[in-house]
This record gives sequence, structure tokens and C-alpha cells, in this order.
Amino acid sequence: MFYSNKTPESYAKNLVSFEGSCLNKPDVKACFEYFKKIAGLNQIREKDIEKSFLGREYDRIEKVNENSVLGLYMMQKTLPKKQSNNTPIFPFGFNLSQKIATENAMSETISIIEGPPGTGKTQTILNIIANAIVTGKTVAVVSNNNLATVNIQEKLKKYGLDFFTAFLGNKNNIEKFAAEQTGKYPDMSSWEVAIKEQNKLKTDASVLQKRLASMLLMQNKSAMLKQELSELLTEQKYFDDYYRTRSSKNIGRILLYKPSPERIMSFIVKYQFLLENNKPLNILTKLKYLILYGIYNLGKYNPEDVVLNLQMLYYDSKKSLLENEIETIKNTLQRDNFEQIMQEYTDVSMKLLKTELCKKYGKNTERTIFQKGGNKRKFTEFVKEYPIILSTTHSLRYCTDEDYMFDYVVIDEASQVDLVTGSLALLSAKKAVRGLA
Repeated sequence: MFYSNKTPESYAKNLVSFEGSCLNKPDVKACFEYFKKIAGLNQIREKDIEKSFLGREYDRIEKVNENSVLGLYMMQKTLPKKQSNNTPIFPFGFNLSQKIATENAMSETISIIEGPPGTGKTQTILNIIANAIVTGKTVAVVSNNNLATVNIQEKLKKYGLDFFTAFLGNKNNIEKFAAEQTGKYPDMSSWEVAIKEQNKLKTDASVLQKRLASMLLMQNKSAMLKQELSELLTEQKYFDDYYRTRSSKNIGRILLYKPSPERIMSFIVKYQFLLENNKPLNILTKLKYLILYGIYNLGKYNPEDVVLNLQMLYYDSKKSLLENEIETIKNTLQRDNFEQIMQEYTDVSMKLLKTELCKKYGKNTERTIFQKGGNKRKFTEFVKEYPIILSTTHSLRYCTDEDYMFDYVVIDEASQVDLVTGSLALLSAKKAVRGLA
């Protein structure tokens, strides 16, 4: 390979691929120029520099890899899907939704993790990082501010796993990282296992994951039932407030047996249709309601009182049904030792992760110290030591090699990131994962 600014270098043929820039296509060029113009209007500026930071970053871009997420987006290409051959591990725990989100991230060019705070998005990102490390991939985790990425690093630090991350981004972070390098690896001797034991760990993980499969479905169903119960209780509260404002009264017995909540609601709909259309409540209709719904004595009470009392009965019946289903699932999971099996699986997954890290780093004694700014000039070497890069979204290309593409770029709190800023990160991504609150 001959370069314009450095000496030629030789590479094995299978390590070389030629990838084009999509900016030679007029429609893509026009789209990019639009992004560039918007970036120039951004108000974020460094001291004593007139042009915006985003504008200067876009000015530096001369090519967009046609296989990057940004390139595929601007070319409006169908996103390729690559199924991973590796069985994912979950050293940070998981539920069914988190499992699916992690598997999607491994196979889809773009995937989305959506959920309000406290639903496990960070946990899923940590599992994505773990699987990337095990398979020798690189990950950039970016967000609109440093808080989200600090949270990722702190969680990894809790398990002694922050040593392969580099917190970069702005100039201060880069200087801080450069100053805090020790030139040594943490002691990983306790993480080393024999090949035979490692194979056993993989077998154990596979067996435990199969045992967890049906339990995860139940756990997921329980979560959905709890959500449904929460919505029902809110709705019931408003109904109770409304009921108290009416001059309604509790009516006597009109049910021969207690129908299901769904049948109660079905009757209410049909009964209200009769009332609204002034249809007579004849003997055949009464007999039909008695057989289908166990309801009688309708003509004895005010129709509005009948409807309101049945609505009250619906809420009580539905609430009881949901609570019983949730309790049944809870008892089943306790009987099957779900939490214990999940902890065993999590522990085995963590051992597998640490085993891979020990194989990669544990035999080395001295660690390369990169000088301030040196990581950009020798980024291929840098990312071997620090395959997980943490940065703000707009600063990712500023602190890394501008031609480098990460296997995964995770944009945390993506709802706070505008398209022009996010595109800078997608330019460096083979796959992208967006976390939405």
C-alpha cells in the first residue's frame, strides 16, 4: 500500500478491502451538503473560534464510507442483516426484552432500545459491550453529554472491567485519560481457566439459558400484566370519581352467576346499544341475556344504574383476575427457582467474559502508554488496547481516527441527539444501536 504522506506498508491480501465513498453520487452529495449547511449554523463554538464546532467537523469530512450506517442511510439502501454465529452471553443479567434487544444489536445494522428510565437500557448496553469484547469487536458509546457515558464506565468499574475502556471526547477528557494511564494491566490471574473448564462454562451457559427460556416468557407476561393492572387502577380511580358525582345507587342482585370481565363488558356494550336505539327489552332478549351472561331482573332497575353498577363490577372483577394471574406466575417462578438459576447463568456469563479478557490481556506485563493525541495517529493500536471508546456524540470523530469504523456505535439517550450531530457518529459505525427514553 502506497500512501501520499507516509512510507509504503505491506499487508496480507485477506486483510485488505476496497470501499468506496458515497459522496460521488449527486443525490447523496446534496443530502450531505444540507447536513453540512445546518451544522455551520450550530451555535456551539470554542473560545475565540468563529466557526461552530460541528461546522468544522463537517468541513473535515472528505468521504463517507458507503458501508457505514450514514452511507447506507443517505443512499437509502435496504439495511443488511448479518446473523451472528455466536450464542450471546449476559453477564449483567437480562429479561426477555433485554435478550431480544441484545440479539437484535448483534444482527441488525440499526436497532433501537426503547424504554423509560429504570427499565434496563444501560444493562442491555453493558451486555452488548460484553458480547462485542468476547467476539473481538469494537464499540463506541456516545451520548449528548458525559453523564450517560460516565454511568456506563462506573458500572463496568464496579466489576473491575473498566480497564479496556477509554473515556475520550473533548480536549479535557483526552488530557485526563492520557495523564491517568499506568502502563500496567490489572491482576487477572484469578480469571484464568483451563480450556476444558472454559468449554464446560459454555455448556453450562447453554443449558441454563434453555432452562430460563420458558421462565423468561412468564416473567415477561407478568410485567405486561402488571402494566395492564396499573392502567386499570388508574382508569378505575377516574370511574369511581365519576360514580360519586352521579345520583346512582347500588342495585340488587341481577347476576345468576359471575361472568368474566370480558363478558360483562360485552353485555354493557350490547345493553347500551339497545338503550340508545330505543329497542324494547322483550322476553326473548331477556332470556338471551340470562343464558349468555347470567343477567336477569333488568326491567326492575334504572338502566343507568344497571350500567354503572356493571362497570363497577367489571373493574373489581378484572382487577381480581389480573392480581391472581400475577400471583400465580410469581409462585411458579419461585417454585422453579428462577432467581437462583438466573444468578447462576449471570455468574457463568461473567466468568466467560473475564476468561476472554484474561486470554487477551492477562499474559502481558507492560501496557503501551499513549501520549496525548497519540491515540489518533496510532488508532489501530490504540483500539486494540481500548476497544470500548466513550465520548460525546459530536466529538467521536474528533478524538479518533477519522477513517476508522467501529463495529458498533451505541447512541445513548438518542432522543436528545439531533440528526446532524448523530450523523457524525453514524459515519463511524458499521452497526448502530439507539437508546431512547
